[in-house]
Amino acid sequence: MKEKNRTQMSKLPKIILASKSPGRAKILDQIKIPYITIPSEVIEDKFSEDPRKYVQDLSLKKAKKVSTSIEKEEKFKHSVIIACDTVVMDPYGKIVGKPKLYEEAKTMLRTFSDKSHTVLTGCTVIIKPGYNIYQNVISTQVVFKRLFLSLIHISEPTRPLYISY
Repeated sequence: MKEKNRTQMSKLPKIILASKSPGRAKILDQIKIPYITIPSEVIEDKFSEDPRKYVQDLSLKKAKKVSTSIEKEEKFKHSVIIACDTVVMDPYGKIVGKPKLYEEAKTMLRTFSDKSHTVLTGCTVIIKPGYNIYQNVISTQVVFKRLFLSLIHISEPTRPLYISY
């Protein structure tokens, strides 16, 4: 029985997560799907005028880069590559980057307090062989409750600030 399952598993396409995001890996872990991670290492361009187009284009760029990097490897002949990119827009519709400093994080929290903002995620899936490409952009409205200044306290730890979208 185990041998049959192993044979069936070997026929399944390899699922490749083109990301080093712990949040994206956690989603695949939660649905208990076997996958491997191959980060795309794509340098993210400056934000474009159209945030939806930006996340869609960048997720496609990431998926294509990983697809190209594994092209000659037989073990990836049958594979599904998943790549995503997320941006956060402030309550006024402007894309905001990840804060690098604690003061920037506090300012961001103050800006979002008692307001709604949009999070856009572009997702691209490439299925091989055949190089079929599927894309979508998901828009999520996030509502912050009012954050009192006394609650917006972020102490400076000894490690760098890491915020994952």
